[in-house]
Amino acid sequence: MEQYSEYQKFLEMKTAVTSKSKKAAFIGIDIAKNKHIVSIGDNLGWGDDKTFPISNEATGYEKLLKNVDKLKSQYELIIFGVEASGGYERALSSYLNEKGFWVVRVPTVSVRREREFATQSWHKDDLRDAKAILRVMQRGIFHYYWFRDKKWENIDALVRLQIHLTQRAKELQIMIRVNVLPVVFPELNNYLKRLSTRFSETLLKNYPSPFHITEKGYEPFYKDMWQHIDKLGGKKEPFKKILAEIYKLAEHSIGKPMGYGDAKTLELRHLAEQ
Repeated sequence: MEQYSEYQKFLEMKTAVTSKSKKAAFIGIDIAKNKHIVSIGDNLGWGDDKTFPISNEATGYEKLLKNVDKLKSQYELIIFGVEASGGYERALSSYLNEKGFWVVRVPTVSVRREREFATQSWHKDDLRDAKAILRVMQRGIFHYYWFRDKKWENIDALVRLQIHLTQRAKELQIMIRVNVLPVVFPELNNYLKRLSTRFSETLLKNYPSPFHITEKGYEPFYKDMWQHIDKLGGKKEPFKKILAEIYKLAEHSIGKPMGYGDAKTLELRHLAEQ
């Protein structure tokens, strides 16, 4: 209900601003990783030709507020507009929201079209984008910025982290199978398709080449790997046959002989440990 109430306030604010029944300052901000560009204007059509940069840190935010303080006596409302920028906009948007300012989301498509129309060019730069954001706001094209509570924001961050880690794990598996195993232990590639990731990681960290497996001897290799399998949990019976097959593959492997200090061996262990 609180978000709904805030949204109603936003609609009332937008109506007042677009109808010009209230005088409002518009501050368009082009967001970047380390530095943001600010362009100032209002809902009556005025726009400052000059833009100024602020750093993405406390001193930069304070510089922005000092410039905004000059506008408070002239305007009833002060509204900041930002594009969605891969999450880079969240820190500044939250900061401004906590200070009691309106923050609105400006559509990226509208900003791009405005920039291309104004400059007759596809060329993109921060100064042009900041001015384009301002002009889009002046035309009344902006949306409500949803500020989620910390619980939901944390859940969203955890989901995105899980997706990132899953993608990274797949990338590492591909690197192992494409860049390293064809040289070190090509016969193992087929097994990586059907073995659990955790088992594969354990095997490659402890035995990064066929040489390391055969040097150990079958019984010591089997016992050592079985201890690791015990820790992994799950069904263990299939691994009896798999370990025997892996040892046979190692005995007859065409892989290049590798010691623990060889580059490919170190690369394989490094990738497996990640």
